[in-house]
Amino acid sequence: MKSLNKVCILGCLGSVPELKRSEKGLEIVSISVVTECWKGKDNIKSEWHRIVFFGQLANTICKFADKGSRVYLEGALRTNKWTTPEGVIKYSTNIVANSIVIIDFKKDKDKDESIDNDDILSVDSKKDLNDINDTNDSFFDNKLQF
Repeated sequence: MKSLNKVCILGCLGSVPELKRSEKGLEIVSISVVTECWKGKDNIKSEWHRIVFFGQLANTICKFADKGSRVYLEGALRTNKWTTPEGVIKYSTNIVANSIVIIDFKKDKDKDESIDNDDILSVDSKKDLNDINDTNDSFFDNKLQF
């Protein structure tokens, strides 16, 4: 039986991307992206999504995006399960990105100017995701608790 696990998000970063490393040295960025939709004539509803970037994508988002940057990303849902020290089972669902298009670049703090927004940056990193799926890295065991 065929199935599909694909998510497409167009939204804005909720904070400055921060690069971290897993126990095995894999670059990781975990960040929220906000999307908005109209509910009625004057009401906007915001929805927050937890996104995880690995490898090349993690480096790219840190280098070129900032809080408030508009991004388009594609990825897949991944649900994680862990047990708290008190024995309570918890779950979290995140989007693991496999491609990103950065629409609004961060400003160069030294030059106080933006990268030309006509130069939209697109990165596809399915290789990094294959590496993640092939590893026994414990990052997903309990590190994505939000």
